[in-house]
Amino acid sequence: MLRMPRITLLVLTLFASAAGLSSQTAAPLDLIVRGGRVVDGTGAPARAADVGVRDGRIVAVGRVTGPARATIDATGLVVAPGFIDVHTHVDEIATLPSIPHFVRMGVTTVIAGNCGGSALDVGQAFREVEAAKPAINYATLVGHNTVRREAMGTANRQATPDELRRMEALVAKAMDDGAVGFSTGLQYVPGT
Repeated sequence: MLRMPRITLLVLTLFASAAGLSSQTAAPLDLIVRGGRVVDGTGAPARAADVGVRDGRIVAVGRVTGPARATIDATGLVVAPGFIDVHTHVDEIATLPSIPHFVRMGVTTVIAGNCGGSALDVGQAFREVEAAKPAINYATLVGHNTVRREAMGTANRQATPDELRRMEALVAKAMDDGAVGFSTGLQYVPGT
């Protein structure tokens, strides 16, 4: 049995997929996390439970029986879903894909592109992130300031109709390339 030394939180990234699953399993499990305080993210109180994992998915929560390739003793630890940090500035995650500070905090997904700043070419940014194989999941917003600066520099005026069309096209492309939303940073130039 593996013991998790000096860790007070054990994060399972696919925890939400386990809602309503049986505690008994037919085939051998890849992993059983035994005896932790399960906090499932539903708002229900923490409860002592085992968690069974097979093929990267949680297949059982409760009293899990049967064989497993590995077992983790989570006694005294909290077992929880991975956390999503919706306001980060890790737009250059491809340069530090191990991202250890987020991993240590139990963050499994980050949202970048906040405060109006993002990669202009979201598709290229995703290709770079994918090639780097980061330790956590990554999503990005498309930034208003990035788009505005591309279409009209830092001019302190209303955009012309042509500039508006250019900005609309840039945002549409970023969304088509996978951006999950649009961010503003109205205290930053050119958003001010």
